[in-house]
Amino acid sequence: MKQLLYLSIATVIFTACETTTAKTDAPPSAFNLDSAKTMINSHNEAFSSAMINGDSAAIVPMYTADASVMGPNMPAGKGGPAIGAVSSMIKKMGASQFKVWSTDVQGNADMVVEEGKWEIRGDKMKDNGKFLVVWKNDNGKWKIAKDIWNSDNPPMPAK
Repeated sequence: MKQLLYLSIATVIFTACETTTAKTDAPPSAFNLDSAKTMINSHNEAFSSAMINGDSAAIVPMYTADASVMGPNMPAGKGGPAIGAVSSMIKKMGASQFKVWSTDVQGNADMVVEEGKWEIRGDKMKDNGKFLVVWKNDNGKWKIAKDIWNSDNPPMPAK
């Protein structure tokens, strides 16, 4: 009977040690939300600059190959050609200032969701609004997979 008791106690201790070891030996997660936020802030500066300059060659690689863009008053677009067309619109509209910035960032090692605001200005224009971007880890590099934005202002009256 004593042998059975000792065997039971040894089994419990061994199992407890094994469980503890498994938990402490697990590799730490490489994902760091603060690092993701820093990357997104740098991206937003480069994105704003490229947009105001109509530099679609700089903008398109910021997105995944199958990314979706969903702007107001236009059909949704997918992939490089659609992203390039949208990125050239800002300059064509006569904008002299364009800025995007984050208001909230959440996520994990595979996907990050950014909520933010945008503002555009020009001689004959002024608009601002909000956006939602889904970032995807694409072979170790963060890229935009989904991008949707709209204005905070009422639509222009019909003519």
